[in-house]
Amino acid sequence: TAIALTAMFAAGGFPRAFKELIEFPGFGPYTSRSVASLAFDESVGVVDGNVIRVFARVYGREWQWWKNKEREEIQTLADAWVETSRDQLDWARVGRMLLNGGVLGLMHRGLSADVQPSASDWRIGTLLAAAGSMLLAVQSEYPAGFILPIGNGCLFLAMALYWRAVRRFDGYRDVLWIFIPGAVATFGVLWFAAVAPSLGGRVLVASVAWCVSLFAAAGSLIKGSRQHTAVGRWVLAGIMLAVAFFMLLRAGSFVGRADSVATIIDTSNWVNSVTPLIVAILPVIGTTAFLMMCSERIRRQWELAATIDFLTGLPNRRTINATGESRFNAARRSRGTFAVAVIDIDHFKSINDRFGHECGDRALKHVAVLLAQNCRGPSLVGRLGGEEFVALLEDASEPEAVAAAERLRAAIEQTPFVVNGDALRITVSVGISQIAADDREFDDVLRRADKALYVAKSGGRNRVEAGAAVALREPAAPG
Repeated sequence: TAIALTAMFAAGGFPRAFKELIEFPGFGPYTSRSVASLAFDESVGVVDGNVIRVFARVYGREWQWWKNKEREEIQTLADAWVETSRDQLDWARVGRMLLNGGVLGLMHRGLSADVQPSASDWRIGTLLAAAGSMLLAVQSEYPAGFILPIGNGCLFLAMALYWRAVRRFDGYRDVLWIFIPGAVATFGVLWFAAVAPSLGGRVLVASVAWCVSLFAAAGSLIKGSRQHTAVGRWVLAGIMLAVAFFMLLRAGSFVGRADSVATIIDTSNWVNSVTPLIVAILPVIGTTAFLMMCSERIRRQWELAATIDFLTGLPNRRTINATGESRFNAARRSRGTFAVAVIDIDHFKSINDRFGHECGDRALKHVAVLLAQNCRGPSLVGRLGGEEFVALLEDASEPEAVAAAERLRAAIEQTPFVVNGDALRITVSVGISQIAADDREFDDVLRRADKALYVAKSGGRNRVEAGAAVALREPAAPG
């Protein structure tokens, strides 16, 4: 009832019956705090003394109120209730910050190694934001020149660590200059708290430090979105920009006017009232968005692991089969051309036997790089397994596919592989096959290309064989 009355009064939506209830004779118009105090008064059961019972009918229901204190006592009680409620909300926000920092710490080992440094910065920043909020909540109990620089310094350092966290997340190197705005602002708060006390001055330097860190961090997130389209990244950037713009509004509301309040915890100014709520958005909701970023990165890594060969970085067999089937079906529908080249490293086993498997892995990477560099247009090259690779040649007739395969073969032959300072000549054999009218699936084309590769191997290696030429050389079946 108290919440409903207070909300309706603040919104100006009171019916006439409520207006008569609030403005009954002898007490004058009540504020929203007075309405809240009546509810508080009733809830503790104080109904002795000179009791006034008021009835009002609203929306077909009766509301009963008791009045047993003087107007001044009610206002005092209301003020105490509002301050107590605000303190409870402040400490609840601090508790949520601490809880978020603790949860992130528990999840730290479960995160991938590439995001753990970033997560550490974010966790420490969240805990520092909670510490700074606690210190500022009790600033009236300690000298301003002592508590304000420490409390604000914790918040400035938290913003700098948030900035460094997003930079580390995207792989940027660590730099110390991101802590300079917070250090300068901490000195400014000390000056305007102990040397030349001024709330407006403190708000200005604090807001500038927040804006520098938050705008820079949001810029890093937006810049990184060109390479990684993640929802969590945009949500976090939006939160940081929203808080930064509020800080600009906050600075503008204090600059150029005389100090009307002594501290930031005085609720007579609306900006002071909403500042703790806005400040809590980043460590509370922002932490959730940061965890979304981490989750999205882990998901992308798993997706990449499922589609990319871990040794060469080329698409793996699963990706080649899926893409090949898709391009095969597209070529059949459009009656276009589509060819497949199967590539195998000649005498690869001898490389492993002579130089070891580590050298063999390096040879595979060497060939993979050359294939990727020399595949043009929509062509896709991947690794089937072992020393065997496949190139999908879209919109390529068989003569064009043979020319492309010759280019790949020549590039590998002409680029020596260096082993222990010596140049080792590596060659490949290639089998080519083009889509045919009676092919039912991609595997039919791949099977003919593999057969052409066998012919190339049998014919002396380091050569290209086409499926059509192989079929012409095959003897006809009897009968």
